[in-house]
Amino acid sequence: MKKYLLATSVVALVLISSISKAQFISSQADDFEIWSADPLNSAAMDPNSGVGTLGWQCLNILSSGFTGNSPVSVFQENSILHTGSHSCKITSVVLTPQSYGNVKAFLPHDTAGIVAVGEIITSPILALKLGVPYTQRITSAPKFWFQYIPQTGNGVPDTAFCAITLSHYSGGKRNVLGAGLTMLTATSKWTLDSVPIFYDSLTGNPDTVQVFFSSSSLYAPVPGSILYIDGVSTVTGIPNLTASAESVTVYPNPANSAVHFNISGSIMANHIDVYDITGQKVNTYETHNNLSSINTAPYAPGLYFYKLYDVSGSVIKMGKFTITR
Repeated sequence: MKKYLLATSVVALVLISSISKAQFISSQADDFEIWSADPLNSAAMDPNSGVGTLGWQCLNILSSGFTGNSPVSVFQENSILHTGSHSCKITSVVLTPQSYGNVKAFLPHDTAGIVAVGEIITSPILALKLGVPYTQRITSAPKFWFQYIPQTGNGVPDTAFCAITLSHYSGGKRNVLGAGLTMLTATSKWTLDSVPIFYDSLTGNPDTVQVFFSSSSLYAPVPGSILYIDGVSTVTGIPNLTASAESVTVYPNPANSAVHFNISGSIMANHIDVYDITGQKVNTYETHNNLSSINTAPYAPGLYFYKLYDVSGSVIKMGKFTITR
């Protein structure tokens, strides 16, 4: 499908990653209590505090005749609530070819339902800038309540998710310092969840955070899947982890049948949680005398992340290891 902008006499929509220049979303906007009419389709309500301000943004702007007449995908929900007067209902819809042409570089499939933090700007063209300023290294964020009603495609239920990315612009490019992903499965009750953050860099603070909710898998989405979100907490910083790079030795890395952890210094470790690439916890392993060995023979090859906890239950180190065969 050919990607194109609309004729010069029509407003163009471009989705770009960028650094916005204002404070993080207000607590009311976090909790989906602030809604406004979509700038191109006044019949649709968007979960934000207006054009030119930071807040939750969505694809409702593609429901305009200017941008392709796609179905509205995000709704102000007033009856299925966890807190307050409103929640956010995200529905996976099939975008029209014209609409999808505008966002093809951003979305790998024409079926989508998303809400992300960012800003809608109107000059020089209408654009959605993803991400808001944020400067702290955090271990998990945000906490949120959800309900999920997935549809099934090819015999497989759809899967929603929340993704977090922390990045910093330097050296002429944007560098990802940390990221996390939590998959959301079917539930008809309000369920509390959050996203664990794993860092690819031992040092440095971010300048931007991106928070992204999707009612479908990006690569195998099913139309009609519905994700309700409410009670989202503002991203809150946690002090930098106390363990230095030299405090924990993970070997061999890459690993085959086993990976070993050796914790040195004054830190008294208690246990290790291991997560797969999707952010799902694989298992918990105890440490003994600051040592731990994990049998990785049952694990599929790939990238894994770990969190190391002290005896008080505080996270003192996060990192990653790879399994190869």
